[in-house]
Amino acid sequence: MKNFKILAVLIVFVGFTYWGIEPYAHHVFHPKAPPVDFAFSDLYPTLDKDGVEAERNRIKGLIANADIAVGTATYRDLCAPCHIMENTGIVMSAQDLITTYGLLPPDLSNATSIYDEVFLFEAIKDFSSAALIAPHTARQNALLPTEAEALIEAHPNMTQEEAQETANQKVQKAVTSYAEKIQANFTTMTPYVYAFTEEQIASILGFLKSQAKPIAEIDAKSIAVNACARCHSFKYDKVALQASVDRLKPYLGVDAPPPDLSMMIRSKGADYLNTFINNPQKHLLGTAMPRVGLSKEAQEKVVEYIDQIGDPKKGERGRMGVVFVIYFLLLSVLAYMWKHNEFEEIGK
Repeated sequence: MKNFKILAVLIVFVGFTYWGIEPYAHHVFHPKAPPVDFAFSDLYPTLDKDGVEAERNRIKGLIANADIAVGTATYRDLCAPCHIMENTGIVMSAQDLITTYGLLPPDLSNATSIYDEVFLFEAIKDFSSAALIAPHTARQNALLPTEAEALIEAHPNMTQEEAQETANQKVQKAVTSYAEKIQANFTTMTPYVYAFTEEQIASILGFLKSQAKPIAEIDAKSIAVNACARCHSFKYDKVALQASVDRLKPYLGVDAPPPDLSMMIRSKGADYLNTFINNPQKHLLGTAMPRVGLSKEAQEKVVEYIDQIGDPKKGERGRMGVVFVIYFLLLSVLAYMWKHNEFEEIGK
């Protein structure tokens, strides 16, 4: 009976440490972030949920009814000089593009499947704003309540006013950092795109949509390379950075190149990555990483790919874990039976 009491004490102690202290520490170092928003509601800060949905439907309608012939001509004249589109034969030298721009502009072959089409629509209108690399905006103001809530949750003794002031200081500091980091040439998208009418933008996206493969037919690696490899490498899968490191650092306004993503799943976890990829500002306010606007299905595939690279033995380890637990349970039963048999005479 004494041994069972010792075991019970150990179980309680280990359980408290594992489910009490560890989650609390994780909560403090990684405060809860707002949920993933694949509607990109912050693109329309003055609209409520219904208004955002209505606006998204309006834009999707424009794209669905666009003149593809006009979009084809516009794309070939104004977009093809910078963007590869392999599935239509519009292909330039990737190395020449990297030499010219410092990094490889995205291949638009499957853009409307990989990226949210409404996000693309807004990105063509104003990439800096859609990608959240613009200076202080209403979108960053919208982060203040979330920051204040996170502070109160992490520090229960903090008043609402103190939390609001601290959150405001944090945002302002991040905005100042933004202004120092982000250069005027962060995006090399040619300024004439801002003169496009909504119909012209919709026609380009209509053309892209007519050429794109369904998301189910695009493998996870291709999506990850298209969305991430302009600034990040995947060394464990032999995916090199598609940029000039020397030009990438001033392009992003940072002193060091962005990290290799091979082991990012282990250092951050899938939940963090899902939130971060959808909106980097939610976790690192003021970060130089732009939002690329992946669709829900594409982002899931990217995280799955990063998981496969960083933890290729995950499935095997899980199966072996079950075997080991069963083995130790059986061993414990046998050990108890042996103890009971050997010490039975002593107890008499």
